[in-house]
Amino acid sequence: MTSTNIYMLLQRVKELFEYDREAGKLFWKVATSRRIKVGQEAGSIDTEGYRIVEIDGKKYKVHRLIFLIEHGYLPEFIDHKDGNPLNNHISNLRECSNQENQRNKSKYSNNTSGIVGVYWYKSANKWRARCSDRNGNRTHLGHFTNKHHAGEAVRKFRIQEHVEFVKHNYNPVDQEAIPFLLPKLPNLADENDIMGITRRINGGYNGLQDRTDRFRRIIQILDK
Repeated sequence: MTSTNIYMLLQRVKELFEYDREAGKLFWKVATSRRIKVGQEAGSIDTEGYRIVEIDGKKYKVHRLIFLIEHGYLPEFIDHKDGNPLNNHISNLRECSNQENQRNKSKYSNNTSGIVGVYWYKSANKWRARCSDRNGNRTHLGHFTNKHHAGEAVRKFRIQEHVEFVKHNYNPVDQEAIPFLLPKLPNLADENDIMGITRRINGGYNGLQDRTDRFRRIIQILDK
């Protein structure tokens, strides 16, 4: 898209939508069809979980339009920091490369281990740990009898290689994961180190804002 086209799109977006910066949402201020009501939140959810809107016959992802409103340009790739495609608050959106965007994706639906980068390797009869480095090269991290040992290897590698775009998922209902998450958590909790706790659990800072907000609400309740 040329700079002229981007400018025209920005003007059209401003004509059609009210932008609620606090909520990270767009609302129709012009009814472009009978189905649309002025003041209604714009867009619908697509099969990938993104909110999309249609402008003059063309579909756009809402988070890209919000980024455009805020910054005046459109990068090729925009990442949701917390991995939630519906959290379109500007603080949750960042420009990135395709590789960085892929790193922050959740585990695939056919993942049987519940941990990103860990899968059952039938030939070795063990769990295999693999992860891409910062240059996109797939790295073999070893075979493990326990899937959480494999998950810990992936977690440490992601912290080292992916920095702010790290995402690591333990299955929250899998009780076997607890021994690998608990060490150091009590000390971090005693120090009110929300960033440290988030990094320990996620391998990065996904979910930091939500965890911080919940912590503040709890403190307010306890102080009453």
